[in-house]
Amino acid sequence: MKEGSYKIKPRDLIRWAIHIPIGAVIAYMIMRVDPVMGSVVAVYFLGYEVLEDWRVADRSFKDVFGSLIGMITAGFILHIWF
Repeated sequence: MKEGSYKIKPRDLIRWAIHIPIGAVIAYMIMRVDPVMGSVVAVYFLGYEVLEDWRVADRSFKDVFGSLIGMITAGFILHIWF
């Protein structure tokens, strides 16, 4: 494998799927509840993932990627249909 390339494993898809609802909840909070509170939750989540990766070194960018998928998808759905 070339340096800088990354092969997607089934375990990664599970991690993304677990974190998609977290991103959807954050998007809902930002768009419908309170933007400040939703932003605080998003920053808290990112801080948690950074600290987890620093201590455990489990490549938590995969978790952040899953939550971003959820945020973008939920934000699009909330903006278009509601």
